[in-house]
Amino acid sequence: MLGLGNSLIGGAPQLFSPADISDLVGWWDFTDASVIYSDDGSTQITHGDGIKRIDNKAYAINGSAALGQYLEQGDPNLRPAWTSAGRATFGSSPAGGTELQVKNNTHDDGSSITTSDLNGTALTIFYVATDIGSVSGDEYLFNACGANSRDRISIYVDNDTNDRWQWHLQNNTARTNTVMNCGQNITSDTELWTVHLDHVSQSSFYRNGDTSDGINNSGSTQNYAIDTSSSGTAPTVTLGDGTGDNEGSHLTGSVFEFIIYNKALSSDELTQVQNFLLSKHSIS
Repeated sequence: MLGLGNSLIGGAPQLFSPADISDLVGWWDFTDASVIYSDDGSTQITHGDGIKRIDNKAYAINGSAALGQYLEQGDPNLRPAWTSAGRATFGSSPAGGTELQVKNNTHDDGSSITTSDLNGTALTIFYVATDIGSVSGDEYLFNACGANSRDRISIYVDNDTNDRWQWHLQNNTARTNTVMNCGQNITSDTELWTVHLDHVSQSSFYRNGDTSDGINNSGSTQNYAIDTSSSGTAPTVTLGDGTGDNEGSHLTGSVFEFIIYNKALSSDELTQVQNFLLSKHSIS
């Protein structure tokens, strides 16, 4: 059974769960060993193993509306390492880098990733990462692309902005890009980052639940959805690398947790999720 409400690693059990809020489409929780495997789904992960598969906790709640049943890596040389501290370590490998990914038609039943398109107008992402250092080139944490691999939503460390996190929505059809950097230099500390996209009012990207420790841009997103529900092989969700012309831009660092809602959360909902993650990961 998925540990949806309580982490197996970290702070005291909490009554609130991210699954309590609607439109949860992605929840990859590297603190919960019960949903991480060193094989196709029968052997639970142990310290030092390479991650073959991590289940998406959102799938247990919202089924096919979630961004896949799981992320996986078939090549043993490309698997991020898991530690009993509850984190996945991405970085160099014998094959060049590490990543976890799901593509259309790679599920157990041969189905598409999801029945949902990602809403570039209204979207909320939370992630907890550590040991993110200075980069010599862009390094991708998250990438979701649609039927055209150039239609995508990405989060990456941007070398051109003095090693700051950057969010990017690319609309290949209209040849438009929306970019928002976090406004602060990243550190190697364990940090919670929130990306809150709201085309109607205001979008923001900030650290540790503090809106003053980041950037707020009024109406900074374009009205566009990434067609992750399309058929064919192009739709892809990836942690630890880019896709298309950004494939091979691997992240160097560790991730504890990554959560995505297909809507702009309310102020109260933002506070609930942030307090949950700050407490769980002992971030002051």
